[in-house]
Amino acid sequence: MESLKKLWSGILRKIDEGYGEEAVGLCRELIREKSPSGREAEVASLISGSMRKLGYDRVEIDEVGNVVGIVGGGEEISPIILFDGHMDTVGEGLLSNWRYDPYSAAIADGVIYGRGASDMKAGLAAMIVACPLIKEHLRNGRDSIAMACVVHEEDCEGFGVKKIIERYGRPKYVILGEATNLTLAIGHRGRVELEIETKGRTAHGSNPGEGVNAIYRMIPVIQRIKAEEEAQLHPFLGYSSKSVNRIWCSPDEAPVVPDSCTMVLDRRILLGETRQSILSEGLRYLGDIDGEARIARRRITCYTGYSEVVEQFFPAWMLSPGDKIVETAKALLGFALKRDISISKWSFSTDGAYTAGVEGIPTIGFGPGEERHAHTPEDQVRKSDILEALKGYAALAIGLKGDGIK
Repeated sequence: MESLKKLWSGILRKIDEGYGEEAVGLCRELIREKSPSGREAEVASLISGSMRKLGYDRVEIDEVGNVVGIVGGGEEISPIILFDGHMDTVGEGLLSNWRYDPYSAAIADGVIYGRGASDMKAGLAAMIVACPLIKEHLRNGRDSIAMACVVHEEDCEGFGVKKIIERYGRPKYVILGEATNLTLAIGHRGRVELEIETKGRTAHGSNPGEGVNAIYRMIPVIQRIKAEEEAQLHPFLGYSSKSVNRIWCSPDEAPVVPDSCTMVLDRRILLGETRQSILSEGLRYLGDIDGEARIARRRITCYTGYSEVVEQFFPAWMLSPGDKIVETAKALLGFALKRDISISKWSFSTDGAYTAGVEGIPTIGFGPGEERHAHTPEDQVRKSDILEALKGYAALAIGLKGDGIK
């Protein structure tokens, strides 16, 4: 910690002399660029240009459209720390629900408003600006940190960061910049899209008795899901949950009795729940009705033209509050922000489902903005939180670099 203190006055001076305003300005620029999943090209161009201006040693855009900036290290060295943030956002919905234009990045009373402000263009901007702050303190040829700005996180968390780890190597630590209200997040529930299909037999709509309506067969399945109130409870992550969020039929034609009806169950899962346990649950809801249960697979088409079918299963994960990286990160953030740092979890899912849930890489989260504003017409972030996040990321990068935690 003593070595950090010697460096810290220089870091704060850089933030005061322009890096802080750079982060706030970049956040607003990012908000002004629409970037729904699969259409992140303009934001990617903006970010790569900013990284070059800030002095990153390497800036690359990979085949799926991720932007990767690397500070320090050599060509073959995997990053010690991988900062991770996503460039994509959800849509804005009805404009009439917004106080301010969602792409104006309006400022009122020290708060920036707009789609992606909290989820997560503020965190993205602060991380991008923070990495070069410690460039001179990295040992040439040994240490390196990477800033991963990924695509398609909103519709398939882990997709982008998986490609980065496969290409650049496995980092020792991952820092997620998703909104935590400047607390230290150490886990979240997992997410599965479970498809349940009921099957019937087509007939002409004028003679429905000649067919078997698959929609009617779906009704008792949904009733069983709704009637089953029991949920599992994890003492830290909270309750598992389920919600029927989509439904469609085939043939999708008014004069035809459908022979197939499919619904998607958004299932939030806890530690220990597996693909097989979720599939068994789906079969239980079907009972003796003709049909099948499966984990959804979705085709991802990137703005670069790359396309891939991916499974919609994202496991739960968490670190122990007593883990060394958690204790160290808490101390580093406390030092930087001059206050005690609370431990938290996310309700939503993040790239940690892959980095920690699949790969087992020590992963922590820290970001500006509040989770409750994500995906809402009140999407916002305090300017002061961006500056605090900038300090926090710089402290984490300095404190976790080199040979890692002892």
